[in-house]
Amino acid sequence: MTSVLLLLALVTGPVGAKGLPRAPSSAPLPVGAARARWLPDPHLTPGAAGPMGLHAVCTTSTKDTRHVTARTKRLVCEAYGLPATGPRRCPGPAWELDHVVSLELGGRNDCPELPSPRRWTCNLFPQPMAGAWGARVKDGLEHHLAALVCRGVVPLEEAQALIAHDWIEAWRRWRWMPLPARVISPSALTPGDGIRTR
Repeated sequence: MTSVLLLLALVTGPVGAKGLPRAPSSAPLPVGAARARWLPDPHLTPGAAGPMGLHAVCTTSTKDTRHVTARTKRLVCEAYGLPATGPRRCPGPAWELDHVVSLELGGRNDCPELPSPRRWTCNLFPQPMAGAWGARVKDGLEHHLAALVCRGVVPLEEAQALIAHDWIEAWRRWRWMPLPARVISPSALTPGDGIRTR
């Protein structure tokens, strides 16, 4: 048994190694209203994935697709009823306009505008920067989850669906899952792999 565990550690790296998302210090998993505080409103921001397959998700840089216009940021903040002025203003330093389904997982970067902002379909929401379950915790999950997807550990569609539905549950499920030593073979990343759009 000891030899099996040693071999597993050599192949995957230690659980909790550098790069895995950190647990909020001594913070229990929030439930009910406390949990909802950290999650996007599903009616405003249900999350949306684009038409990218596994090959594109794992081989395309998101650097050039991260720009969100000032107008879109303002509309998202208004839809969530956040103040435009003061220390808690949005957009502002207290918030990160975050992608529910991260760009690393093929999430959309736009917010289609419909007649009523209460009925739009969007992949952006204002996430608090501070607090035990703030933006940095989700950022760590996104990086780790993208690595798990591109190493063939977690199916892309499953990762997109759960992080859109409840990113804290995704964090609980996958935060300490170790990474295999190498990315899956490029030949396995078939162009045109379909993923569900939301």
